[in-house]
Amino acid sequence: MRDTLIQPSLWDAFEKRTCFQFKTWLERELDQPVELVITRNRISMLTIRKVEKKLSLRMNEHFLNAPTPVIKALSTYLRYGRRSAWAVIQRFAQDIPTHAPGKGREQPIRTSGRTYDIKQIYREVNDTFFNNRIDCAITWGRSSPKRKNRRRRCIQYGSYSEAQRLIRINPILDRSVVPERFIRYIVFHEMLHCDVPPVMINGRLHHHSAEFKRRENVYPDFEDMKLIARRLLHELT
Repeated sequence: MRDTLIQPSLWDAFEKRTCFQFKTWLERELDQPVELVITRNRISMLTIRKVEKKLSLRMNEHFLNAPTPVIKALSTYLRYGRRSAWAVIQRFAQDIPTHAPGKGREQPIRTSGRTYDIKQIYREVNDTFFNNRIDCAITWGRSSPKRKNRRRRCIQYGSYSEAQRLIRINPILDRSVVPERFIRYIVFHEMLHCDVPPVMINGRLHHHSAEFKRRENVYPDFEDMKLIARRLLHELT
């Protein structure tokens, strides 16, 4: 079956995009021929050259499934050269794994902690709040080095990598002093990032969009979760 032209508004509907689809979309957006090569180069994620009247791009395969705001930022940068658009592309590129699967020193997936099993928590949250729609991996992150005589002003309790489809939970939470219901909320927050893609507003990528905040605000005991987050900032540092 022949690939069809993708409308930008439908871009997220394609689970796996092909090089042809991407090339066709770019040529329509830029109104010029595009030579596109998809690579697995993990040092140079994106190379842009102008060859005569043709635009030549060598692009890491992860860009094929980048969120719509990243794709639109690429189109904006190629057309207008805006720094704000390039910043969006850079942030995505920096999140691409630098080692191929099974090679190098990638962080292993670790879900069983000393106190909590986040895989079980992930499953419960997925069933309760997402009807088991979320399909990504979860792991305890790496421990950060301790700072002597310095109190942290904030703690990043979790993160979500779109490029890796991976949730990392800060191992500082793997303690009995941390309520399990708070870890459940942090897992929900990061899974929500997987379910609600970021949006581009005035050239900036917003990960906590209005839709994201609306859905987070109805989380049970949401206000209490914010109080616990502030309390733990003092207890865990």
